[in-house]
Amino acid sequence: MKDIAPWATWASWLSAETRGERGRVLAYLIVAACGAIMALAVVTGLMRETGPLLVPLTRYELWIVAAGAIGGLGGLYLTDELIGQPGRAGWQRAAIGVLMLSFSGSVIAGTLALPLYGTMFGPFSLVVTLAGAPGLALFWIAGLLLAHNLMVRW
Repeated sequence: MKDIAPWATWASWLSAETRGERGRVLAYLIVAACGAIMALAVVTGLMRETGPLLVPLTRYELWIVAAGAIGGLGGLYLTDELIGQPGRAGWQRAAIGVLMLSFSGSVIAGTLALPLYGTMFGPFSLVVTLAGAPGLALFWIAGLLLAHNLMVRW
């Protein structure tokens, strides 16, 4: 009988069979991380906090991070047909997919963060934050296009 590490059974998805499957898992993880960072940036930008950088997150901020990750994952799932298509037409569809993913992900994250009110102002807050911070907008778009590039292999 083989000696199997205890974590091997619950982490078996990390050893996906093909490069395409591994790329797809990594794309979802990248979008979840980008969504979490964007959600925290939106909320801290709305609260206009100018305190020190390395302070522990409150429970509310941790929930915002989780909601942003879930929103990013949900947005990627909803735009799955647009993200990851090969060729020039695939990149054109990915550009539309980035916009749709941003909208649907911000609606999902906003709804989880603050029901009804967040649903309305989630997409608006994302647009305002991206317009006010071009570096953050570049980070967001680069993360989503990287996810597209990783999913092309699938």
